[in-house]
Amino acid sequence: MLIELSAALSLRPSSCSAPREPTGDFDDVLFGTKVDLQDLHPGVRDVYQDTFRQLDDLDLMLASVMLASVKL
Repeated sequence: MLIELSAALSLRPSSCSAPREPTGDFDDVLFGTKVDLQDLHPGVRDVYQDTFRQLDDLDLMLASVMLASVKL
């Protein structure tokens, strides 16, 4: 069964898009390419909605902590 599955997967054309050209942007290298949430499938957005919100809140909190440490 595993051999047949492996063969089927290797014969299936890849649905992945071509790799993107590197931008050389430091943030892209460090954090990865930014994802526009509107480009995601609505079902994916619904499943991860709370996680996205928590990550946004964490990002704001970290930014405020970093800004406060610079002002010292």
